[in-house]
Amino acid sequence: RHSIPNRHEICQTYYKAINYCNLVIEYGPLVLEEDPSFSEGEMQVLEGQMKALRAYAHFVLLRAFCNIPLAITPVMADSEIPEYPQVHPMVVLDQIYSDLSDASNLVLKSDGTNKSNENLGYITTNAVYTLMADVNMWQAAFAQYYDGEETDYQFTRTAYDYYTSAIANCDYVLNEM
Repeated sequence: RHSIPNRHEICQTYYKAINYCNLVIEYGPLVLEEDPSFSEGEMQVLEGQMKALRAYAHFVLLRAFCNIPLAITPVMADSEIPEYPQVHPMVVLDQIYSDLSDASNLVLKSDGTNKSNENLGYITTNAVYTLMADVNMWQAAFAQYYDGEETDYQFTRTAYDYYTSAIANCDYVLNEM
């Protein structure tokens, strides 16, 4: 019999994946110094993959639980786990979008067809821009929800601005096809 995982188990799984991404982002560049067969280009693609995966994992948690801790530093041992406080959802969304924006310049470019297998198993630019559009929609929803409300987060963009960004990100994907 399979049991349904509880909230703690789900969070633990996602935060473990986030930490793996943080470790690769932090320590991956050291591999370049030690391994002559590992190129700068390979490292950039790997960093883009990790930033996109970290963003996606935070996004899944945010959509499920709203106020979540933001984990962007690596942890090597359980004894080092910091107390990550829960932060405003827009702080998380801003970090997610920043990670995806960085990743969009590092991941493999989508080739616009399904005929090539060289991108198989990789997050590509179209996936990143699609996720960025989804994040923009959530940012717009929160901007509308908190409009006029007292909050710790300082909004610098309106819901309309986020919707406009979502359209631009969708247009990028459509133009690549």
